[in-house]
Amino acid sequence: MNSPASAQAMAMDRLYAGQKRVYDISRKYYLFGRDQLIEKIHVAPGSNVCELGVGTARNLILLARRNPQGRYYGIDLSAEMLGEAARNLARTRLADKIALRLTAAEELDYREFGLDAPFDAVYFSYCLAMIPKESIVPAIESAWRNLAPGGVLYYVDFGPMSGFPPRVSKMFARWLGLFGAHYHPEVVEALCALAPTSNVELTPLYRGYALMVTVRKPKSD
Repeated sequence: MNSPASAQAMAMDRLYAGQKRVYDISRKYYLFGRDQLIEKIHVAPGSNVCELGVGTARNLILLARRNPQGRYYGIDLSAEMLGEAARNLARTRLADKIALRLTAAEELDYREFGLDAPFDAVYFSYCLAMIPKESIVPAIESAWRNLAPGGVLYYVDFGPMSGFPPRVSKMFARWLGLFGAHYHPEVVEALCALAPTSNVELTPLYRGYALMVTVRKPKSD
């Protein structure tokens, strides 16, 4: 019997098999906030940063170019997307700075990358909208476990679209559903539950079309 993760992997591969080559071109028209997130991520010299749901590695490559002083890691459950990520990475000079693994977000383990300590930053970029509802909290908890004390968890994804008329919000929701994407309010609840309120920053983007969240892990954890 297939595990939930393997069933999800097959679903992701079916979805992206025909889209992977045009994914970055098409998604730039509606995955808003990704570049703002990349600008926001702080990378100190020697920092280790991990993206959960790396996709084509578009974000990770841009982040590594912007911050060459760090080292970068990415995981994804879709072999189709990781194959595309590897091809994109091969066209850069960043192969020694970026490592990729095929695994589910909820099964992330920094030690599988040969690291002796958790990541200094982890982030989700338009990933959690695509996974089953029952996997959301385990994925967030996994990211938090693999984050060093004092590190930061970053998130950007579809928001509640509260700045739009209800009929427009419903239209957006139906359209996104065609791509298997959904806004999940429980994501924000789970992120806000990770740390004291003073360590959490919520930033609506584009009238709530997207939402950016940062959560700093207390140094005492």
